[in-house]
Amino acid sequence: HVDSRKHGFAHAVLAVAILWFCWLLVPLVIKDYRNFGTGHFDTGIFDQAAYLLAHGEQFMSGRGLNVFGHHANFGLYLFAPFYWVGWGSPALLDSAMVVSLGTAAVPVYLIARDRTESVAVGLVVALAYMLHFSISSTINEGFHPESMAVLPLFAAFLFADRGQWKRFAVAVV
Repeated sequence: HVDSRKHGFAHAVLAVAILWFCWLLVPLVIKDYRNFGTGHFDTGIFDQAAYLLAHGEQFMSGRGLNVFGHHANFGLYLFAPFYWVGWGSPALLDSAMVVSLGTAAVPVYLIARDRTESVAVGLVVALAYMLHFSISSTINEGFHPESMAVLPLFAAFLFADRGQWKRFAVAVV
């Protein structure tokens, strides 16, 4: 019974921390973009790429290349529905990146908790992940599809560690 209260408390703290992370950083990246406080040339490239893929095109005028001429970022197709309905933008891409990086704290917590058998250590490691400078630096760099791979990468590690191979395969794909 005590363990379930510890887990419940840790889950609540982690949920609040992730919500705070997203609540703080999503408006910040949107403001940064809208106020020209960003030098995110790459974000513009990926915005154009996602728009083109959503509309069946692939030649990028900003780079003079095919969308997949430099990197094969097939995950950009996941943003196509937003571009179809007019919601696609660099702000959307940046926001999705922040949410993805924030929610990656969940598998970080679970890995640390499983490895140490301590809810408290799992929570501290997850919070340390969200506060680490590499995460804020990644967010400051603007949208890059590979930063969205952090969540499924940690999830894949978690599932492999637990021997959950079907879930592992889904996370890898």
